[in-house]
Amino acid sequence: MSRTSLGAGLACLLVCASLSAHGFEADSTVGDDAPEAGDTALDGDAVSPGDEPTAAPIVEPAVGDEARSGRLDGPSEQTALEATPASQLPPSRRQASRFGVMIGAGVGFGIPADNVVVYGDLASVQSGVAFAPPHLQLQARVLLVDRLHLVPVLRTQFTFLDSSVDVRPMGSLRLRYDVARSERLTGYLQAGGGYGYAVHLVPLDDIYVAPDGRRLLVEDRDRALAGRGHVGLGAGLDVGLSDRLGLVVDTWVMALFPEAALAIDLTLGLAVDF
Repeated sequence: MSRTSLGAGLACLLVCASLSAHGFEADSTVGDDAPEAGDTALDGDAVSPGDEPTAAPIVEPAVGDEARSGRLDGPSEQTALEATPASQLPPSRRQASRFGVMIGAGVGFGIPADNVVVYGDLASVQSGVAFAPPHLQLQARVLLVDRLHLVPVLRTQFTFLDSSVDVRPMGSLRLRYDVARSERLTGYLQAGGGYGYAVHLVPLDDIYVAPDGRRLLVEDRDRALAGRGHVGLGAGLDVGLSDRLGLVVDTWVMALFPEAALAIDLTLGLAVDF
């Protein structure tokens, strides 16, 4: 073999050896960086070669009753329909007004005094309950503080005689307190006193005619007067017909003096508030 051929062969062997050495280093680098089959994909979770990654479970946020029912956040319909607090309720007619007047008419009864007008001491009055002639009643109402009112009253009785009318006025001053009150109804109690005569229509037992002392049995009636002063208690109900108008049912019980008697008035009237 010639020297030229031998040199060319050695050169080829050196080139092949150099290429083989570079290829081995590259394969070693790739093998070191790649994860082995037994390594974990995530810390603490081993992944076997045959297992597939499992998707993490989806956690839905807690859903309240209102959200499930399709209602949005904010005041619910139930909240909107809750009862209005008492402080926000519309005031009653009596509570909203500070002044009012009432005019009414009524009748009464009671235990009369033994003080008749026509026959005087010549007649004796039958005992028991006697009816009173009709009366008209005019009163005003002034609010003092919440629920408490000052009520001046003028009550006038009319006794219809054969040829005339006997008129007997009576005045009183009352304090009235609203014990129960709603938008349309007001119940109240009242107390007070005044001055004037109360009239009862009384049947007479008999008449002693003077001066000869003859006794005549007469079927007749007379007016018995009681008073002049009185104290009284009462109660009533005010029924609102509109914002300013009310129907009033009023009761008033009087103890009269010095001519002692008991009188009970029942009055039905219309009240106007301002």
